[in-house]
Amino acid sequence: MTAQTICPVMNEPGRTPMPCRIQTIPVRPSRTASRVRIPRVIRVGYERAPRGDVCRLDSIPATDLLLFSVAFAILHLLPPFLKAPFPLLPLARTEDAFIVLRPFLLIPLYWLLLRRGRGAPLDGRLTISFLLVSVILAYGLGMHDAANSVGHQIRDETSDAYALAYFFDEVASHVLWHVAIMAFSVLIVWTELRYGDRSITARWPSVLGGALYGLTFFLAIIEGATVVIGLPFTVAVIIGLAVAARRAALGRLATFFLVGYVVASLLFVGWGLYWRGFPEPSQLGIP
Repeated sequence: MTAQTICPVMNEPGRTPMPCRIQTIPVRPSRTASRVRIPRVIRVGYERAPRGDVCRLDSIPATDLLLFSVAFAILHLLPPFLKAPFPLLPLARTEDAFIVLRPFLLIPLYWLLLRRGRGAPLDGRLTISFLLVSVILAYGLGMHDAANSVGHQIRDETSDAYALAYFFDEVASHVLWHVAIMAFSVLIVWTELRYGDRSITARWPSVLGGALYGLTFFLAIIEGATVVIGLPFTVAVIIGLAVAARRAALGRLATFFLVGYVVASLLFVGWGLYWRGFPEPSQLGIP
């Protein structure tokens, strides 16, 4: 015996009701109870949740993607210009104090993108993946900030202390930090392709934001001397999203990152051809 009804989980203000059907399940009789039938709610989906999600969020607004790219650019491009001593700790620079804010701001922003890409509460697999990448990002940024501030106080560039600080500042921390932001973008794009609403097309603010994100990504990778990782990554993402676009239209988040990595790859090629290599901007006198 079945009946069509409205799922009680969705019968709340502001949520779209989800049609369900009630199926009764026979239970074996016992010595103390007669045969009973227990109703079970089976979700059959609704208009914007073909995969049976309980509560679905709208796609992220295009203006929010533009704001994300602006915040991403400020957090990555502003610190090199903050050379003044930090008032509360003169041994450190203002940029060292500013860098502390990066994980506290970037991780919630990435969470917002992932949550919108999923369109519903994250499951255990996505939550664990997000936490793992967050740890890598926080660890890399913390290592970079500490080694960078200590390295500024070492005058003898031939000493072992300077070599150790340089390794953690310019090599290990940059690899962890940049791998994390790449992993975040892959996780967000994969989530939208797998679960998200791909009928929401990109608008000009998200395209503009993607271009700004690509410029920032390019500058971070060039200055961080991680082109050996960043350039192949951008090419791989572009190829992967091009293949995915042939199967179905890309969603807003996927389009945002596709535009960003196309811009970044073009800048990598132009920079490499012009300088016949990939020197860091700071080595060329650019702050």
